[in-house]
Amino acid sequence: MCETAEHSGGSGRVARPRGMTLTEVLVVISIVGMLLSMLLPAVQGAREAGRHTVCKNNLRQIGISVLAFESITGQFPSNGWGFRWIGDPDRGYGPSQPGGWIYQALPHLDRPDLRELGRGDPPPQKRKALGLLTTMSLGVFRCPTRSPWDGPPHNPVAAPFNAEFMPSVGRCDYAVNEGDTFVGGNEGPRTLEEGDDPTYRWIDKSRSTGVCFLRSLITAANIRDGLGHTYLAGEKYRTLDSSDDLGYDQSMFSGEDLDINRWTSEPPLRDATNPSASFLGGSTRFGSSHPRSCNFVFCDGSVRAAPFDIDPEVHRRLGTRAEMSYVDLSSLR
Repeated sequence: MCETAEHSGGSGRVARPRGMTLTEVLVVISIVGMLLSMLLPAVQGAREAGRHTVCKNNLRQIGISVLAFESITGQFPSNGWGFRWIGDPDRGYGPSQPGGWIYQALPHLDRPDLRELGRGDPPPQKRKALGLLTTMSLGVFRCPTRSPWDGPPHNPVAAPFNAEFMPSVGRCDYAVNEGDTFVGGNEGPRTLEEGDDPTYRWIDKSRSTGVCFLRSLITAANIRDGLGHTYLAGEKYRTLDSSDDLGYDQSMFSGEDLDINRWTSEPPLRDATNPSASFLGGSTRFGSSHPRSCNFVFCDGSVRAAPFDIDPEVHRRLGTRAEMSYVDLSSLR
């Protein structure tokens, strides 16, 4: 017959397994807690490093597409006619194209199908096709560090002139560099015929110092500061959970608008719920959700991160194409 317990010596008492005391349990819990507190930041840091790399790769692809456009056409994309216009598939590129830089670069982003939507259609069918286009979103224009929240509804006050109004539109997290001097925009002409009329008075953009703006015709030769010393595009600032962010309420396929272009008159800003930003709540500025920096692609296709505490003068100069002044890039990574 098998024994079910061991006897201790000759006393006849049974030796039972000794359990952990409450003090020992608390010590183990505190050690596990300490280990987790050290591990979680490392895991979060590794995840953010990965997201930061994906964001840089997005900008690299965007830069490649714009440079391919420039190589074929001899100029950088223009930025359309205004925020109430969507790209028109029958109007080529340059000053006659009401759609902005993203729309014009679509064939070089492997999305010629979107660039062809509505081509050759009668006006009613084209309006429907372009309305559908406004709802589209491209992964290459979304930063993975940003939350999936898509911002406020499409602003009905800015309903497109040439497309059906859609309550929800595709947004983007990147904007083209319009320069270091803010020059306001507007909705543009109300009809194609008005925009084609040589007597129509466009907003004067002669003070725009960047690489892409209203009806621009910028070539590589115009970027005299050097392609590697001039921003092409970068991440744009976004007000978190705001219903009135003017830079996050329109389609990415519109003409010139705060949604697709920014300026370097102020340093990049980290996304915030209640920003201390100045003009237009920060919607004229570049910025990001990353903890320390904002990514940019330069006109030579290189990608670097500018810290939020970048020298404001360095940041300003990187937004100009022809200031002809030396810029130290050592603070960018």
